[in-house]
Amino acid sequence: MTVLLTIMGGHHKGGWSNFKTEVVDKYDLDRIDIDDEYQSFSSLLDECKSFLTENRSELLIMSLMVNDWSGHGGDRNNIVNALEKLLSSYLIATSKVLPQMGDIRGEIFLYNRINDQLRFGTPINWPDATSGAYAKDSPNRFYQVYVQDKYKGLPNFGAFCTKIW
Repeated sequence: MTVLLTIMGGHHKGGWSNFKTEVVDKYDLDRIDIDDEYQSFSSLLDECKSFLTENRSELLIMSLMVNDWSGHGGDRNNIVNALEKLLSSYLIATSKVLPQMGDIRGEIFLYNRINDQLRFGTPINWPDATSGAYAKDSPNRFYQVYVQDKYKGLPNFGAFCTKIW
């Protein structure tokens, strides 16, 4: 069984300082999804590229969405064109079918939460803050994805334990 955990970056004692022993080891996780809203996307991609260069047998799964369209004067066309140009510099895997891990090792498998096009990753969309639902169907994704993404109404401290269970 493979387990994927999504966490928000924390800046308190319950955050990264104890993360490996308190979460990764305790729950025997296979993958970790990190949402670091204080890091530029290009910097994050550079870190991913360095990690994958040093660890060719690994892969990263990333969900891509735009929370704020106000950059580039709010012009969505300019934003998506700049994003597409940035992504072209990295080993990005997308697929309409669920890929085999061996086929995408050393790459970032990108899930696209921007639109229904493959240019930003395999399209995936779900109801916000869901406690459990299948992602909406897409003509560019031929498999189902079940999502648990409940984050609203959780306490600010101790939310890791609340969200996991």
